[in-house]
Amino acid sequence: MPISNEDRDMIHILPLSMIPLEAPVFQHTRMIKNSQLESVVEIYKGEDTGSGQVPVGQLRTVYRDIGFEDVSILQKLAGLHSYDVYSLRRLLRDLEIDVDDEESLKLSDEKQHELNSYMHLFTRPLILQLYGKDKVEVKSGAQILDLFQKSDSKDVLKNIKMFAQMLQIQVDEIPGFLADYGDLYMSISYYRQCLENIGPIFQEFNAIIEEIQSNRQLQQNKALIDSCTHVQTKLRRMAMTVMTRFRDFDNASKSMWGEVNPNSFNGLGNSIRSSQTALGGVLCALSVKMNAWSSRFPHRQVGGPMKWADFISTDMRQGLEAF
Repeated sequence: MPISNEDRDMIHILPLSMIPLEAPVFQHTRMIKNSQLESVVEIYKGEDTGSGQVPVGQLRTVYRDIGFEDVSILQKLAGLHSYDVYSLRRLLRDLEIDVDDEESLKLSDEKQHELNSYMHLFTRPLILQLYGKDKVEVKSGAQILDLFQKSDSKDVLKNIKMFAQMLQIQVDEIPGFLADYGDLYMSISYYRQCLENIGPIFQEFNAIIEEIQSNRQLQQNKALIDSCTHVQTKLRRMAMTVMTRFRDFDNASKSMWGEVNPNSFNGLGNSIRSSQTALGGVLCALSVKMNAWSSRFPHRQVGGPMKWADFISTDMRQGLEAF
């Protein structure tokens, strides 16, 4: 079944049609992280019907034609902390789960276009490296490859040869090299956008916590306030971990372009690759929790201190122990 852009691009959704499962029902279902960070199979979703979610362990009571091998694969998938395409590329390989269609492990064209504005840390220094002070407007890795392949400027061709020498690769290897590093930068752009998307919700959530803490009625329930504070502290630490990692990447990227050599490029590349699954897991948890909060309380007129505190100490708290 064709994979929708939403299923392909969302950090908490795994379209099961890409996984080699035998039961036909999985051709039009997906695995998701619910508000409690549990991995469940969503068999239907609609504005009127809501979301029909079944834990993997209960699937055979709903669909008796599902084989044990399918359940075994789904149990492995349920243990993953994130379903973004960058984490899946690595984790599915580690789980020895083959995906026949490699396109299913790529972001949609629309999402890639959205992320172009985040790619300047990669595109700008590369253009300066190859084109010098020429004013060349490039926003994506694909445009860089196009420029590289069509360039007939003697100065640019000279710079390309020098660039290849600095990296100790052949000139004809540069397109593949740029594609690989463009994809790495795209992954960081994707994670950065995920964090920025939940930023306003997070700010509102922190303001709500302050209101809960100052509420006179709730101040008599120290355990409840402590539970809310614990959740806030946990989420803040998770967000800070991600932001620190982004700053490290930015600094390493600037240093890399300051002195182009194989070690600097390989070091940054390995650092990003080794961090993708960890970043994906933390950002998936943050996104799910903040979106659950926003869905339940879209504005301050909904709920109130007692309902907010109850939701935080129950739904918001569950699943965070893994982080």
